[in-house]
Amino acid sequence: MNRKQIFIFIFLLFIATSLQAYNRKDFIKIRGGDDCPNCDLSGVNLSQRDLHGIDLSGANLRNTIFTGANLSKANLEGANIHGAKFSNAKLRRTIWVDGKRCSAKAIGRCLDKR
Repeated sequence: MNRKQIFIFIFLLFIATSLQAYNRKDFIKIRGGDDCPNCDLSGVNLSQRDLHGIDLSGANLRNTIFTGANLSKANLEGANIHGAKFSNAKLRRTIWVDGKRCSAKAIGRCLDKR
């Protein structure tokens, strides 16, 4: 192999390993409104969904989109939310990744925990 072929091979290998792939069974579970602790929903678009009170503790939510979703009273403790989008998501009384509860007025971000 020449240098160009080696570079292309390494580049394609990098791309293949960096792709986020959610678990389809977990996605079906959450679509049905069931709790899904420790599940893999990485990269899933859950915009505008009603996830009120759902248990996603310990879940892989990397790059998941929650724009406008209702996550009020949901449990996200220990979840991986790196790169997740929470724009306009309702986070009232949500248990955040650090185990603290979001404030009653939290929308889009979990600040002023109480």
